[in-house]
Amino acid sequence: MIGEMSRQKQEYRKQLKEQYELLDPAYVLKAGQAIAETVISLPVFQHASSVFVYLSTPREPDTAAIIKAAFAAGKSVYVPKCEGQVMKAVRIHPDSVMKAGRLGIMEPQDDSVTAGDRIDLSIIPCMSVTPEGCRLGHGMGYYDRFLKETETCRLCLCFDEMMSDRLPFDSRDEPMDLVASEAGVISVSAAARQPG
Repeated sequence: MIGEMSRQKQEYRKQLKEQYELLDPAYVLKAGQAIAETVISLPVFQHASSVFVYLSTPREPDTAAIIKAAFAAGKSVYVPKCEGQVMKAVRIHPDSVMKAGRLGIMEPQDDSVTAGDRIDLSIIPCMSVTPEGCRLGHGMGYYDRFLKETETCRLCLCFDEMMSDRLPFDSRDEPMDLVASEAGVISVSAAARQPG
């Protein structure tokens, strides 16, 4: 069963990668700005003292404005750093030095300060997500393993054009609490996000 689920996920990822490559750069920019503005206006963001947020790649909703707003509001800001099979939440500051990690994603050079097992808000990337909060990542499992060990509100960012009605989802996958696209925010109920 797990083998079949993994095969389905790989097929979905292949299709989604092709969709991403067809996205208009102007759409990516405009939609990313709208998503950032939406996130910054959310009460869950405004009230959070600590925020964990991914450092976006060019094809993802841009998180630079979110990080800037978090710093401006005096929040503790954490970003991912992957070591082996583990992803840590490492605290950064406006002048933190970043370097490309082994996955080619920017990571903080100084990883001496990490978050505990509770973060007020975690902002999570995806390849796609459903309105029910079922998320499909890139297949490495870093975020699912991290979220299993962390008490946090989970906010997934996704372009509206990359949202899916249905995705393969099983017990290894961690559901989201909120989904934000340029079309707005969906609050996912605990009942709605049970795997089907």
